[in-house]
Amino acid sequence: MGLLELPIYPRVEVRGTAIFVVDEEGREIFWGEEENELIAKIVAEKIQTELRAINYVKHKLTIAVNSLMDDLIELGVSTEHLDDIIFEGYSNLKKILLKLGR
Repeated sequence: MGLLELPIYPRVEVRGTAIFVVDEEGREIFWGEEENELIAKIVAEKIQTELRAINYVKHKLTIAVNSLMDDLIELGVSTEHLDDIIFEGYSNLKKILLKLGR
C-alpha cells in the first residue's frame, strides 16, 4: 500500500496578515486576519491541514456510501428508501463518533 496523502485543495494562502482559502475552482474566501505575518502563516498551515483532512474524509465517505448503496441494492433493499436507511445508519454512527473526542 502506498503512502497516504491529503488532497491538494483547498489551499490556504497568507497575504501579509490576511488568510484566504482557495478552492479547486480558484474561488477565494477571506478567512481572517492575524496580528502578524508569522502567526498568520502558522494559523494558515493548521487551517489548510484541517480543511484538506475534511476533504479527504468527504472523499472516502462518498466511496464507502456508494459501496454500501450497491451492497444494499444487491441484497434486494428497495432503492425507494435507500437514502433513509443510510441516513439512519449514519445517525447511529454519529453517537460513536462523538465519543472519539473524549
